[in-house]
Amino acid sequence: LAWGLWLVMAARSVAAIPYVRTQILRSKRQPPPRWPSDAAQLSAIAASIAGWMFDLVPAAAAIVIVVLAGINLVAVRLTPRRAVVIGIQQTIAGVAVIASTVIAIHLI
Repeated sequence: LAWGLWLVMAARSVAAIPYVRTQILRSKRQPPPRWPSDAAQLSAIAASIAGWMFDLVPAAAAIVIVVLAGINLVAVRLTPRRAVVIGIQQTIAGVAVIASTVIAIHLI
């Protein structure tokens, strides 16, 4: 269980940090490459699916991480939001990952 929880946290962090950095730079009119954010999202998807396949990560947590990574892949191509909006969105996304993981673990 501990390995799975670390994997969920790592996948979420790996996805969020490059995405936020890219979006903040874009909001300041500094066009960064999107590939670091995209690679981070794909890494999070791969890690969460692998964790689920090896029975380390609950399916609900893997699904939420995959959905959030998909949203981030699309959002990085849209008009960038202000930094405060990005921060609030990512905080809510983090809470969604935690909540889905906790609920899934208690239902197991």
